Amino acid sequence: MKNVMRIAIALLLWANACVADEGGNAAPEMMVTAVSLEDAANQLGKDGQNRVLGAETEQMDDKIVYVIKVLTGQGHILHYKVDAETGQLLN
Repeated sequence: MKNVMRIAIALLLWANACVADEGGNAAPEMMVTAVSLEDAANQLGKDGQNRVLGAETEQMDDKIVYVIKVLTGQGHILHYKVDAETGQLLN
């Protein structure tokens, strides 16, 4: 199951790298970040209780933010926002 999650996250990273706006300019997701989407997702799932269901990159105001969907050990679905520059949890 861990290999499937790693492949899914790698595909998400690859898909984000392929996005450009209509003018051919790099999309906000192409900006250099200090923390990768994969690292942020792995941090949220590392305790073994949480399972990462999905992850995406968004631009909020002037920040690149990772939104990570997690299934908790209690069966709840939570959405975490992580600052891509600092790795800090925003909510």
